[in-house]
Amino acid sequence: MRDSYVADVGDFGKYALLNALAGVPCFGAAAREAQTRLRAEWFEDAFKSLSQAELVFLDPDNGLAPSRSKKHFRRSAKYIFEDEVATWLKRGQSVVLYQHQQRRSLSDQVSEQHKILAAGRLCHAASFHRRAARVYYILPAEDHKHRIFERLTCFLAGEWGKHFRVCNEEFQL
Repeated sequence: MRDSYVADVGDFGKYALLNALAGVPCFGAAAREAQTRLRAEWFEDAFKSLSQAELVFLDPDNGLAPSRSKKHFRRSAKYIFEDEVATWLKRGQSVVLYQHQQRRSLSDQVSEQHKILAAGRLCHAASFHRRAARVYYILPAEDHKHRIFERLTCFLAGEWGKHFRVCNEEFQL
């Protein structure tokens, strides 16, 4: 088989058939439970490993999970969920969440995600504009608010500031 044909639509049928013949279960209730358990174990391991960190950088493949996504979905590994972000914050850790621009206007995306992430807490949003836009949501822990504000202000006033835009009203230089 030529490399150019790898992972074409025919392969999905091939893998489905081979999985069924090999006895791999369909993605039913047991598989959903297993996926949820694996995700919980992954999160717990990360949470333990980073217990001493003041700042946690989250860079999931697809960013913040949309409201329709569930942790038992196979593709859930590509997202971070709102409750997982909140767990880091409750422990007193600041969070920076990376989110690439989705297939909609950046202002609509930031507005919606900022509402979800802010939810009664401080959330700065800054977008980086070199080629495709990327958004960084910065959620400082209570003890870090002033220090992060000062560092972010200094960063944006410096040489890198010309490549970033502040996306929320509560942060003004």
